Amino acid sequence: MRKSRESTEQYGDSFALEKDQGVYALRIRLRRPVLLAAGALPSCRLSGGTYWYIGSAQRNLGRRLSRHLRNNKRLHWHIDYLLARAETEVVALYTKLADKCKECETAWVLSLCGTPVPYFGSSDCRCRSHLFCTKGRRNHEAATRLRDLGFRQISPQGFLHAGREFNRNTP
Repeated sequence: MRKSRESTEQYGDSFALEKDQGVYALRIRLRRPVLLAAGALPSCRLSGGTYWYIGSAQRNLGRRLSRHLRNNKRLHWHIDYLLARAETEVVALYTKLADKCKECETAWVLSLCGTPVPYFGSSDCRCRSHLFCTKGRRNHEAATRLRDLGFRQISPQGFLHAGREFNRNTP
């Protein structure tokens, strides 16, 4: 039986990783400009700076985030092409227990803070993008908006450490 939106949102953000499902945001540092070709998208030039990627996993959220943090992986999603670059670093993860529809709502909220990379990460929806570049005070504004939406921030190192502890305690 499928849970309603209300049933997953009532728990707030703290259960996303525990329930292993939800919406997530990656805060990515791009150290210098790059020309990026991502799957079937046209090549685009990305300036250096801060980027925010919005995604979701209704199952296996922990595995999805671990995959994003790995260096060696098959390039499948648009974000894989960006994260495979030596110039990138995921500097923060944000998670929230929510249904997939909240992924697009979150992308819209972040579009108010930054410049979208057209069609990036949004081939399965009608959003303009799921990747946004922010500069200056807009970086703080994006993080604040995510917290206001109920997202919980975790460092990539903290996430990886928690994953090792979880795997060690799992039979």
